[in-house]
Amino acid sequence: NTQLVELVGVIATYNMVSRFLVALEVTPDQH
Repeated sequence: NTQLVELVGVIATYNMVSRFLVALEVTPDQH
């Protein structure tokens, strides 16, 4: 169960960060 919780947490964090970057219009090409 702990692995499932960690997996869900990682996915939720990734989605939140990706949306945040998209909101800032940041693209990997600019890195």
